[in-house]
Amino acid sequence: MSVLILMRHAKAVRETEAATDRLRELTDRGRRDGATAAAEIVDAGYAPTSIVTSPAARTLATARIVRDALAHAPALVIAEPLYLSTPSMIWAEIRADLTDGGMLVVGHNPGMHALVADWLDRARDRSALARAFMDGFPTSAWAAFEVEEGPYEGVAAKLLGGGARPRGD
Repeated sequence: MSVLILMRHAKAVRETEAATDRLRELTDRGRRDGATAAAEIVDAGYAPTSIVTSPAARTLATARIVRDALAHAPALVIAEPLYLSTPSMIWAEIRADLTDGGMLVVGHNPGMHALVADWLDRARDRSALARAFMDGFPTSAWAAFEVEEGPYEGVAAKLLGGGARPRGD
């Protein structure tokens, strides 16, 4: 079993405020919310040995905020397939690199929300946190799972904790 933390990037500027979607940077609120989420991850005792992120500017900035909050500097891996990907694509990209030390993945909705919701549904988790995540996965939200390696259709994942920033995106 490995610990996998799935995180949606922090609040980014609107599409009209950047030359392309990939170049959208974080807003001031995004940097603050990202730092709050990073502190929650640290306070919960998670210490991922690697951080895998989409190449978009907003995900890279979010990943760096979390990495800077950790007591150690985990490897930062940029994975092109994580840009606006589906749940099965996310799992295919990261599953081979899961370690006992854990991994943090920073990505985008709707893929991140769909992955979290799918795993919670499979686990029949009806906790308050799980219900909140089923309703949405807002910017800076993160969910920590204990996962068993295997093909996407058979992954067993147990929600360990998480945090969700208030809506208002």
